[in-house]
Amino acid sequence: MHISIRGMLSQVNAGARRSYQDEEIDEAINRQIRAFISKRIVNYLNKEQQSLGELVTLVENRMNVPALVKGPKEYLVPFSANHGSLLSPIFYGKNDCTTLTPGTNSAPVYEMLMPKTTRTTPPYYASYQISVDGTVVFDIQDAAKGGKADWAGVTDKDAFLQHMPLVYWFLQQNDVYVNRTETEAKPGYLSSRKNLIIVIDGTPTLATTRNVVTQQHTGTEREFYGDIVTPFALDEMKRTPYFGTAKNKLFYTMVAPGLLRVFVPTGVILTEVELNCVRKPRPVNVILNSDCDLPDTEKVHDTICVATVSDLMGNTADERYPIKARQEAELFNNIA
Repeated sequence: MHISIRGMLSQVNAGARRSYQDEEIDEAINRQIRAFISKRIVNYLNKEQQSLGELVTLVENRMNVPALVKGPKEYLVPFSANHGSLLSPIFYGKNDCTTLTPGTNSAPVYEMLMPKTTRTTPPYYASYQISVDGTVVFDIQDAAKGGKADWAGVTDKDAFLQHMPLVYWFLQQNDVYVNRTETEAKPGYLSSRKNLIIVIDGTPTLATTRNVVTQQHTGTEREFYGDIVTPFALDEMKRTPYFGTAKNKLFYTMVAPGLLRVFVPTGVILTEVELNCVRKPRPVNVILNSDCDLPDTEKVHDTICVATVSDLMGNTADERYPIKARQEAELFNNIA
């Protein structure tokens, strides 16, 4: 993509003094990828089924996540850590549970504050390795695991921050929540049901462990389908005894990015939710050899490249920009 974008820039920006660093182009590409995905999801939700064809490499179906008890007839459902947009949830539970014997089940949750290098002299972040349940999922020295084989560290500690979106993506792809626990925002923290170890410049950081308890009931599991409502409507259902759910119906709302709140009928125990999602795209980062993971088609490639050029030209202090922007917009509309 960088080659195509620089070729377009050399044509529309010939003779201008403004030039672009790789990091600037990366940032613009990532903005346009997010806009591209958002537009297709909106089209899909407006019943244009073919819109997801251009996101086929990002669509993940049948991801089962646990439902956590919040209160009577109420559950919290954390998304998969790498979710981007929710398409359609299917709820699994057990009904007529008032006569069944409840039990409990505990599971460990691993948490840590995102570590930084402890070196006092450069190079910093010369080695950076993340392991999840004993498997290395990110290694700054290994291109196959998101790194770059000739990475030699940096002299400015803050310079590594530009690579954090890619580090976070690899964590989320391996079921690690970033800047949150399963049920609440917690800036700077990582949380997972899997054991997490991060080794930076030879210093390992181990996650702390706590146990969470979930309700368990015996019985036959079945599917439930729900309607999405506003948070206000869900609160009304909770407060008003005459406004509840039908026997086989439940309601849900989005209370935070990546977190559903679900209201179920009396006697129903919610066990898990099957999510159909569009996952987060891998951030483009030319320094770490991270490329776009949208479908590798000419239309998608050209759409992103042309939109990125328009984005970059819009950030250029150039009196000729209005003419160029109009030309680029026309080209973009013809492609898209």
